[in-house]
Amino acid sequence: MKRLASLMLILVAAGTAAQPAPAVAPPAPSLRGMAWTAVNGRASDLSIGADGAVFAIDPEGLVWLRRPGKNSSWIRLPGDFRRIAAASERNAWAIDAEGMPYAYNGTWWRPMGEIFPVKAVDIAISSRGGVYAVAGDGSLQTLDARRGALAFPDAPGNLKRVSVDDAGHPWAVDRDGAVHRFDGKAWSRFDDVRAADVSAGHGGIWIVGTDGQLLTFDNGAVRPRQVAAGAGVVATAPGGVPWVATSDGHIYAHRPDTGAQAQASRQARSQVFTELLNWQRVNGSARQLAISPSGAILALGRDGEAWQWKGSGQWGRLPGIFSRLALDKGNVPWGIADGRILRYQGSYWSEIPGRAAEIVGGADGSIWIVQPDGQPARWKARERQWQAFFSADKLLRLAVGPDGEPWAVAESGRVVRRTDTGWEALPEVDAASIAIGPDGSVFVTGTDNRLLRWDGAGKRWELLNGNAEAVAVGPRGKPWIVAPEGRILASALFDDIPDNRVNTTSIAAGNAAASAARNGSAAAATVVGQPGIGSGAQRGRINEPLEYRKVAGKARNVAIGADGSVFIVAYDGSLARWSNTRSAFVAFPGQLARIAVAPDGKPWGIAGSGDVYRHDGAAWKQVRNVKAQDIGIGFNGTVLVADPQGFLSRYDPAGDAFVRLPADANGVPPMGTRVAVTPAGKPWVITDDGFVGRCEKASCERLPVKARSLAIGPEGSVLIVDGDRTLRRWNQRDESFERIDGIPDLIDLAAVGPRGKPWLLSPAAEIWASEFFPRDERGDVTTAAVTEARFNAGATTGTSSPPAFSFTVNAPFEKLSNLGPPFVLPTEAKTLQLAIAPATGRATLIDADNRFFNYNDATRTLVLDTTIPALPVSDEVRSFVIGKDGSYWVTSGLDWNAGVWRLQANKWVEVSGNWPPPGGLAWIPITVSEAPDGTMYASGLDRQLYRYDQGVKRFVRITMPLPNGMISSVAVTPDGHFWVGSEGISAPGLYERVGNGWQLRLAASANMSDSFLEQCKMGVYTCFATGANGNVYTVDIFSYRLQRWNAASRTWDKLGASPNMIDRGVFAVGPDGRPWAIQRSGGGAGLYRVR
Repeated sequence: MKRLASLMLILVAAGTAAQPAPAVAPPAPSLRGMAWTAVNGRASDLSIGADGAVFAIDPEGLVWLRRPGKNSSWIRLPGDFRRIAAASERNAWAIDAEGMPYAYNGTWWRPMGEIFPVKAVDIAISSRGGVYAVAGDGSLQTLDARRGALAFPDAPGNLKRVSVDDAGHPWAVDRDGAVHRFDGKAWSRFDDVRAADVSAGHGGIWIVGTDGQLLTFDNGAVRPRQVAAGAGVVATAPGGVPWVATSDGHIYAHRPDTGAQAQASRQARSQVFTELLNWQRVNGSARQLAISPSGAILALGRDGEAWQWKGSGQWGRLPGIFSRLALDKGNVPWGIADGRILRYQGSYWSEIPGRAAEIVGGADGSIWIVQPDGQPARWKARERQWQAFFSADKLLRLAVGPDGEPWAVAESGRVVRRTDTGWEALPEVDAASIAIGPDGSVFVTGTDNRLLRWDGAGKRWELLNGNAEAVAVGPRGKPWIVAPEGRILASALFDDIPDNRVNTTSIAAGNAAASAARNGSAAAATVVGQPGIGSGAQRGRINEPLEYRKVAGKARNVAIGADGSVFIVAYDGSLARWSNTRSAFVAFPGQLARIAVAPDGKPWGIAGSGDVYRHDGAAWKQVRNVKAQDIGIGFNGTVLVADPQGFLSRYDPAGDAFVRLPADANGVPPMGTRVAVTPAGKPWVITDDGFVGRCEKASCERLPVKARSLAIGPEGSVLIVDGDRTLRRWNQRDESFERIDGIPDLIDLAAVGPRGKPWLLSPAAEIWASEFFPRDERGDVTTAAVTEARFNAGATTGTSSPPAFSFTVNAPFEKLSNLGPPFVLPTEAKTLQLAIAPATGRATLIDADNRFFNYNDATRTLVLDTTIPALPVSDEVRSFVIGKDGSYWVTSGLDWNAGVWRLQANKWVEVSGNWPPPGGLAWIPITVSEAPDGTMYASGLDRQLYRYDQGVKRFVRITMPLPNGMISSVAVTPDGHFWVGSEGISAPGLYERVGNGWQLRLAASANMSDSFLEQCKMGVYTCFATGANGNVYTVDIFSYRLQRWNAASRTWDKLGASPNMIDRGVFAVGPDGRPWAIQRSGGGAGLYRVR
């Protein structure tokens, strides 16, 4: 719940990243009427979540967090914003100076402009996650998960502030100061106060008047009551108590121990339920529940994920993202995803004809839906179609009684039930959800979060004290509810009921077990999915659900070995192997375009040049007699490649060479552009026209399906990604590919591991894993270290360098925007600067007039940032850095005019250094760069290395031997290595500090001219740039394309598709490791980024 206002904050933080706070002033005399506790710091925007977490924004727009607790202190978070709203410590929204919205997940801020395309002046979030924003035109917008930004119906206009109360309804302040409230049906206006700010929720409504009065609404009151004066902004903490910031920014809390208040508030609500139904808290949170007649339970997560209750406080995830879930009488899950109706088949979802907005199962075995037009229908399994029924009301929610007749919540909120004579309306109640138990007990939740039970004898609704958003009912009339904030409460666990678990056994497996029982071999048939005979691959359990998890990182290729080794190729060709112990990908020496993994876990691959390499456990070895475009390895160790013409060849270990597969009797050889290998060593391919081919014989049988990618698991499962980016599995019995539903995203590529478990890559290169395969990782570090050492030895002893991975990287760049007016391009040798914000990934450019432009990903345009004041100097900007905390650092001028400037409190502040003044006009600039830990470094006027000291607020010299005794630019990679440019007479170039010494990585006399080094030093060119993943980029002076340092081979790999940097090229690297570049002239002039 949100608090709104224009803020200025100087916060104290106990963490290492926190700034020291000024001394705390005593409570302001004008802040009277309540007991207040001063909180260190100053603020211009505050918001407090349901868990008591306090968010604030400081004078530079930085975000700070104060966790619950009386003695808690401030911790700095990433981000640079103007408004903030919090539901909890792990769920907050904010808007930046341009009005663009961002969402915080507890770790990082995600730009939400494409999902919620509103240029906002204020934002609010309910404890249940509902998001509202006031647009620049004063309209009220709300976020719809599927449709994006929607104008709130009949909302007043000309608004400036918004907040959300406990019922999820908005309160707003218009630009005239009038307060407006929506009660779920209509808007009302309060004319007794002129407001500057409003905060609703957590059991309180607080208003700050334009005169600084702090007011609140008592229960049932229609006018606010004044309780204090001197407030500037207000936020409501759990328990309904206020925090305020005064007009001069000082922060005060009525009770600063937000955690204690939150706990007391939650206990009070739970005690009400305990007195009535003996409620108990269940792990997790949800937005919908479904319970079968035998007590199996499904929960729909807040983000649409499906969870099955396993007992003992444990949930297991089913694949897919849904809007509604249901369970039938046999405990089989049903769901709705994007309107499609799905039924769970044990390990995947199959689609049922029709479209729906709601689905429920009844104790009589029936399945009902609400169709998109609001009309109900019942599933006729024998005819495989829906039988429609007419309702005069448009229905939203359904429940089914033991007699098979539906009850419903209409769009109007009233409850109706179907009888022999039609639909009957029940006594008036404004309902939000409805559920019926197998015993016939009927429960509803109201739009006001009341929980009610139908009294059939008295023909009335019985009010049960407490709050609930949604309800489901199990055996013996025992309900589970979703309480506010998504908490799950249960009145019974049904553990004493047989068969009370979700059925994740497929229909085929069930039929096989029944058949085996009839034939007297039930024991053998029920042991489904046990390891295969001997040392064969383990077969996948067809009754085991796939639970996908998104894995950190991005990739363009993935492969899995029979031992469970998972390798990826990043977009830039770098390699990594998954570590279960670290729950992360660990870098593996090498650069590839395609990868495959042998059964023993050793990788094979294809470089961008088409050369094929294999890893022998200690080093990469080239197989020299072939060029290839794809590679596949079977469980029996067969290695096949497809060459550039599509011919297939098999690896012969004896000759360490590939041998082309022979043609059939008609002279037709097996061919394909993509190849996968069965456990028996037979190829499947994708042909040059996109069709799947099965090559069990000498030639390939073309199958009537097209595919984007193809993978075969060690146990023989065949998966494809079709042209619609749908995942399909080969059904040997039906000789067809079956669609696998419930996948978390569109798919570009799949790999299959042990037991038929896939890993998937989305079009955005996101990685999804269905299982993490246990394996012995003790040799991983040694293998990587030995491989790296082999490369180092080859590079330093003068022996022939290993042939692996020096190639032109095929990293596709896309043009994002032209560089046209109002953006001013520099002329002659003037500078143009580019920086990427580490926290948000947003690109900011400085044009020739020293104005700041932000790249808007949603509109693909450069937008002038009018919130940044003009630089106080007219000299050209020589370097530009955006810090991890969102701060802007620039250097300008040369020699005597050189300076460093930092944007603080929306003002440019000059930062000094203890470097001596230049001895003469030597064309010396100052350059700055930030290390991964947030430390700012600089090359000074004396060409020495400096570090910004937070204590003395200036740059201080670091005593360190430098290459040639001087440097002209500096950067620090994530491994702590310094990279510098040096203009020394003996060996000018780019250097990396390794251990206690410097290694020359790019000599000016070889790949870089002295003029380039001179120009990049002065900011005309970019000398080099480093990424968060450790990549280092510079410009190849001969081709004028970007090149990336290859740490494995100690060479520079050319990015052949990069923009032309010949005309004073500028580039930077984003937090995801992708380079951005500016081409300043020619037909391709513009801003570029790797896809």
